[in-house]
Amino acid sequence: AVSMQARTFERLCLGQLHETVGPQPGDDAVQFYLQVLADKTGSLIAAAAQSGVIFSNAPAAYEEPMVTYGEKVGVAFQLLDDVIDLSDDAAETGKVPGTDLRAGVATMPLLLLRAETDAASRALVERIDAGVANIVAGADPSTLDDEITALREHAVTARTRELAQEWADAAIAALAPLPRGPVREALRRFAEVVSDRSN
Repeated sequence: AVSMQARTFERLCLGQLHETVGPQPGDDAVQFYLQVLADKTGSLIAAAAQSGVIFSNAPAAYEEPMVTYGEKVGVAFQLLDDVIDLSDDAAETGKVPGTDLRAGVATMPLLLLRAETDAASRALVERIDAGVANIVAGADPSTLDDEITALREHAVTARTRELAQEWADAAIAALAPLPRGPVREALRRFAEVVSDRSN
């Protein structure tokens, strides 16, 4: 248990370090971000899932599927969190819209937006970057309100939601080696809740 926890926290810390340093020249920004999510959140859920197998004396053959399940659920959770960050309903989400964006955190919708080549998307990226720079310099965070609305309504945010669903579906598929029953069903439902919580 201690060894597993140590490995997990090593990944978590490295994930945070990588996020802080950011992708290097030649890195694919989206793949880099997905790896950060896997290291930071996926590793924690994977460790919990693996612990359940080990300490319930379940067959060792279930460990790898549960690790895969946990990592994929963790990534799905964080991708949906990126969508929720842009929500205009703070009462429902418990977050001020665009908290991450205003802090200069490049979440999946912004990363996907940066890959777009049309003029409107490029202009939105420039406005967001300028707004973040102004906030860092002391401007009121509300300076990005219009840009956050535009990003929320952009196709890249819908694509982020689709990506979260894909990761949740992959997590459910990883459960195939487990026997049918209440445990597998509960894990399936958990993955579905993770992917549905922003709808």
